[in-house]
Amino acid sequence: EETFAIKAGAQRLAAELGLALVTPDTSPRDTGILEATGDWEFGEGAGFWLNATQAPYAGRFAMESAVTRELPMLLDAHFQIDAGRMGISGHSMGGHGALTLALRHPGLYRSLSAFAPIVAPMQVPWGQKAFPRYLGEDESAWRAHDATALIEDGHRFDGPILIDQGADDAFLAEQLRTDLLQAACDAANQPLLLRMQPGSACVPALWRYADTRPLLARAAGLITTQAAERRVLVLENPALRGSYQITQSLFAGLQIILPGEIAPSHRHTPNALRFIIEGEGAYTAVDGERTPMSPGDFVVTPNWSWHDHGNQGSAPVVWLDGLDTPFAQFFGAMFRENHPLESQPLTRAASAADDSRSPPLRFPYARTREALTQLIQRETPHPAHGAKLRYTDPATGGDVFPTMTAFMQWLPQDFDGHNYRCTDGAVYCVVEGRGTIYFGDERREFAPHDCFVIPPWQLHRFTAASDCVLFSFSDRAAQEALGLWRESIISQ
Repeated sequence: EETFAIKAGAQRLAAELGLALVTPDTSPRDTGILEATGDWEFGEGAGFWLNATQAPYAGRFAMESAVTRELPMLLDAHFQIDAGRMGISGHSMGGHGALTLALRHPGLYRSLSAFAPIVAPMQVPWGQKAFPRYLGEDESAWRAHDATALIEDGHRFDGPILIDQGADDAFLAEQLRTDLLQAACDAANQPLLLRMQPGSACVPALWRYADTRPLLARAAGLITTQAAERRVLVLENPALRGSYQITQSLFAGLQIILPGEIAPSHRHTPNALRFIIEGEGAYTAVDGERTPMSPGDFVVTPNWSWHDHGNQGSAPVVWLDGLDTPFAQFFGAMFRENHPLESQPLTRAASAADDSRSPPLRFPYARTREALTQLIQRETPHPAHGAKLRYTDPATGGDVFPTMTAFMQWLPQDFDGHNYRCTDGAVYCVVEGRGTIYFGDERREFAPHDCFVIPPWQLHRFTAASDCVLFSFSDRAAQEALGLWRESIISQ
């Protein structure tokens, strides 16, 4: 099963502990039953780890016998393992199977655990769809294959049951219902360790500039700024399709503006940042003040500030947009207004980097790079981050936005970072250098101008093939203000 056998990276830990991992298929295959194919919730997509009693599934769907009798015999005959020390675990429907098989076969397994298991199939749509076909309409027969019902009916596991469940799992409320098993275990004094894990539905993703830059050029040839106002390639998280979000609290996109173009003035309640990736000669105007934009600059647009952009240079300019739009949407405070003029009137002199304004509109890359160099010379690199600077408002010492925090970090050549995770989902843009980010055993190589996202509480680590400079932003400011932010570093 690909999610565990390939993506989890469990083999390395199992080898260190002297464990044998056996990952049987989730269902019978090639059964010849037409109704059992083409449905991931049933049949060859979901066998539910039971012995079916109803035609045409009886005799062909016998996963309980296969796992509890046939598989141990085969393992004992062909491998040098200790059959008296077997444990069982599973994910989702496999978690359902682990729970029910361990409860139905006391003494067979020494440990019992599950990841996001279906714990009460009789009471959720997945089970109500499958059980009548496998077991018939008599619901008393269903109870023997429902972990919650088994506990209620007196079955026990000799030891604690461990369950890890994501708190933001999209299936938790309707299909998984871990709360029902917890209530049954509490009433029966069955030890249950239920660990609700932080995180989100987001997944890691990387957008290579070699792929996104041609798309931006194509968009520039098809759509004018008059037609679209802002020509933005949205970096949408693959797990949040249709949301336009890169995490559940942040928006990110790549914007391109051609020579001579103006992105008309408007304002909105979300805060916005710009990180300049490519091109010279562009500017942004915020509340009557214009500031230039050059590669590596971090530009600030506070919420409800009039702002427009223009390109007075001879080549396209590209930047990364970051907004806290989901915050405004969550609170029902999403407002937007167009300025009556394409370019707002300028009321202040153009600013290169005016620290007298709070917050500054622009943090020039030259100054940031100099500060990063000083930090490198002064301090030993952090084992997970290398050298990392946090952008702050000089007037307050705090973040430049109430919701978002921005960083610039340096990874020295041959850096081999420790595993790390934190609760703020972060969006990265590579400024200089090449390296690799690992999510468990999954690796993504990055190069200049590539963008990637690290979801909340996602274990990850960096390595650097050359000196690397990385810009990032996250919702850490909001999390810290609410007392939610957490981090964890894991030594090698």
